[in-house]
Amino acid sequence: MPAGLQLLHSDGSIDIDTSTGIPRYLGITPNVYSGSIVVPEWETQRPWFVIVRDMYGRSPLNVDYFTMDISGTTLSWNLQPSPGYQPTRIQYGCF
Repeated sequence: MPAGLQLLHSDGSIDIDTSTGIPRYLGITPNVYSGSIVVPEWETQRPWFVIVRDMYGRSPLNVDYFTMDISGTTLSWNLQPSPGYQPTRIQYGCF
């Protein structure tokens, strides 16, 4: 159910519109070392993402091991297999 807040000036123009910035959760990537997904909502809305740590609480954010790219509506990632990290998942959505 959509929700938001709009505050208008006396002339009817919008002063504040929170409905353009409420995040929407769309999904989570599979638990694999590399891959890509297409998110059609990103064609008209702003993307957001969160990298999920592996089940041991380690984060694969070291740029030597993990790369990620958003190009248009495609999110792609690659985590080089190493003894230190399990496959990574990425939660994603739009504003």
